[in-house]
Amino acid sequence: MSVALHSSFTLAASILVIGTLSAGFVYEAVTRRRDARRFPPLGRLIDVGGRRLHLLAKGTGGPTIVIEQGAGSPSLAWLSVLDQVAPFACVCLYDRAGYQWSDAVSRPRTIEDRVRDLHALLKGAALPEPYILVAHSYGGFLVRLFARQYPDKVAGMVLVDTPHERTYFRREVLSLYSKFAWVLSLMKTLSWFGIPRLVVRLTAKADPSIPSDVTARINAGMVRRESFAAAMDDLRSCQKALPWILKPDALGNLGDIPL
Repeated sequence: MSVALHSSFTLAASILVIGTLSAGFVYEAVTRRRDARRFPPLGRLIDVGGRRLHLLAKGTGGPTIVIEQGAGSPSLAWLSVLDQVAPFACVCLYDRAGYQWSDAVSRPRTIEDRVRDLHALLKGAALPEPYILVAHSYGGFLVRLFARQYPDKVAGMVLVDTPHERTYFRREVLSLYSKFAWVLSLMKTLSWFGIPRLVVRLTAKADPSIPSDVTARINAGMVRRESFAAAMDDLRSCQKALPWILKPDALGNLGDIPL
């Protein structure tokens, strides 16, 4: 291949790559704005100290049931549970920082930071106390720490697939999650160019158990770069929790709190 031909090929390839990335960037920006109009917050945006967290509450009567999702999991996956519980109790779900409609944060955050956010959210929303805390997986560590720090505010807990910390926080498990965090970091970068959004649009399959409008809201929220960053930080917060979380009684003793 001659030098001139090689240079022409390189130039053409560069133009193609730049053009593709530019088109992806525009696609992401336009679709993101469209989704913001199509899917406004379902609940309220509560100030937690210069930031806002999204809270969706239904029903009346106490104690208030608070649902805490797992790492990287959308709160809207619990929407059917919310609707089933609301006829007989006040029940709410919320989005941690960066997820769905909640404001993102730029700095890495700890498990303790997330607990402080939850406390500020519930206080700001003025929901009836005490609370029954329902948590999935990683969320179980958050609500256990919440119960340790605010025992008078907790009437009971429901833990769904939450392992013991000495199982979850083993080095080999956290090493696996660090690989997941790397993948999420890559997805965050690709999301600037609309690639995750396009892949979901082309390949996502409808779940007959979830209404199509809920699926659309979940998909629109999960492909945002803020969501990938939040999920990545959920996993990295586990590394930050070592070694204190493995100390005896680090998350507190539930005592007589119903579980």
